[in-house]
Parts: sequence; structure tokens; C-alpha cells
Amino acid sequence: MIQLTKFGLVGIGSLIIDTIFYWFINNYIFSGYFVPRFFSISLAISWNFILNRHWTFNASRDCLDKQIFRYACVLALTSGLNFLVAYFLITSLKISEMYSIIFTSFLIATLNFMMHSLVSFRK
Repeated sequence: MIQLTKFGLVGIGSLIIDTIFYWFINNYIFSGYFVPRFFSISLAISWNFILNRHWTFNASRDCLDKQIFRYACVLALTSGLNFLVAYFLITSLKISEMYSIIFTSFLIATLNFMMHSLVSFRK
């Protein structure tokens, strides 16, 4: 339960970092969507990896290269599932976009926690 709480706190921090840096870059450095979004999401993903590695899962003794690879694989899989589940809920079940995205985010966050603890940062 402690790991899950830490994982959630890291995720909330990531959301805050992503939002603030997107806003800052978009308003003061480069306006538009893709460039600010690329940098804000990259920073948020890096934040997630570093804090989850050192704080949530206490896995800093393991091989960094392998962890980064496994983390990227889990991230690619769960991001793709996030998109597909939300798309299915919106197009097939006709659930509103906002409810679909919120539901899918919680569902995928749970899957992310399990996958990162079993794959990315396994002991």
C-alpha cells in the first residue's frame, strides 16, 4: 500500500510538472501544441522514471540500461492501451470523451503500477 501511495504521489507530481511546463513553454518560449507538449511530457516521463526508481520501488541498485528499456516498453504498451480503451469507450459505447479519459486514466494507472513493479523495477 505504501508503494501504491508513493506511485500515486509521483504521478500527481508528474501531472503538475507536465501542465506547468507545457503552459510555460507554450506562453514564453514556443507557442503551438507539439513542441511544448514534447518537452513537457518528456520532462514528466523523466520525473516519473527517476522518482519511481529511487523512491517508490527503491530499485536504484539495478542496471540502469535494462530498467530504462523495460520502463520504455511498459510505457509504450500502457500508452497504447490507454488510447485504445478510451477510443473504444468513446466510439463504440458512446461514453463522453471526458468520462472515458478519466476512467481509462485510472484503469491504466493501476496497470502501470502493476507492470512497473513486476517488469520495470522488478527485484
